[in-house]
Amino acid sequence: MMPAMMPGTKLMAGDRVRIVATAAPAGVPSAADAPISIAAVVVSTSTGTDTTGQGAQTIITLDVPSGDAAQLAALAGSGKVAVVLDSRDR
Repeated sequence: MMPAMMPGTKLMAGDRVRIVATAAPAGVPSAADAPISIAAVVVSTSTGTDTTGQGAQTIITLDVPSGDAAQLAALAGSGKVAVVLDSRDR
């Protein structure tokens, strides 16, 4: 995930997050279009290499219900997602 698509706070194992599909740069969703979101729990994170000059990508391993796994993989593959930190139980 590119830094702009991540929460401002570093994610930690156990954090509850939502992965939210974002609109294509040219697309503007209407008010009637609810974004697709999938609830997940962070298992781990690691930092990749900055090859673009835009900041290093964060690799997130998530625990999701099996029924959401295929949809999440498709969303992640599109690169058009954002991560929202819902709660941190500490």
